[in-house]
Amino acid sequence: MINGTGYARRKKSPDISLAAQVVSLADRYCAIVSERAYRPAVLPDIALRDLFALQATTIDAQLAAQFIRTIGKYPPGTVVRLANAEVAVVVCRTLNPGQPVVRSLRASSGIRFPEPAKRMTSKTAYAIKETLRPDYLQGVDLASLWPPVSEGEMLT
Repeated sequence: MINGTGYARRKKSPDISLAAQVVSLADRYCAIVSERAYRPAVLPDIALRDLFALQATTIDAQLAAQFIRTIGKYPPGTVVRLANAEVAVVVCRTLNPGQPVVRSLRASSGIRFPEPAKRMTSKTAYAIKETLRPDYLQGVDLASLWPPVSEGEMLT
């Protein structure tokens, strides 16, 4: 950690390679979002908030910003509730870390869509309102969430 904790001889940021800082950050994030015997997994957006708020002195601010831009506030696989009350799963990041592409699994009534509908969360009706536990994915054919796309549909 850049403040000298966790390293032999209390190494600090200038003496810690960027690669080591990236691995440390990824490891801490994965530990937070993973279920443990003594606690449930933490939802991705909450994990990011906690990681960067509670451990701000141990993480380089520029590295933290790049980490969020890379994985997004809602990484692929995150289950969310949209503004229109649909339940969806994140399938693709966009240039805006807080507005990924999702596929809706359930209508606001709770009825499952036969084919997961693609939604752009940058649109007000489909904005993400909250993250949900992954148990909403039980019984879902995960391959249906990532159907083949044409070259014209790919995001850069």
